[in-house]
Amino acid sequence: MARLRKFVEPTDPAEKPSADWLRLSDAAFEAGVTTATIIRWAETRVLERLQSKLGWLYHRDHARGRARCYWQTVRFHRATPPQWLTAERLTPAAC
Repeated sequence: MARLRKFVEPTDPAEKPSADWLRLSDAAFEAGVTTATIIRWAETRVLERLQSKLGWLYHRDHARGRARCYWQTVRFHRATPPQWLTAERLTPAAC
């Protein structure tokens, strides 16, 4: 019973990642790409991710940084970058 309580009881708030860590679908929306692209970036280690009890989490700033590089060299001109990116003025950055 003690082992079951360990998984059912709420975890320590200190263990919970900050609000800057996004789930897969949220990270994809934030970057303006598909979930498959986020997974590919994480597997090739160009995007940081964290394993949690809820699944993989992706850091918001890293997703945005990778999206900036991606949207500077996007091949499909009809694709629409995320709104936060269009609001920024794109400056050349080292990708």
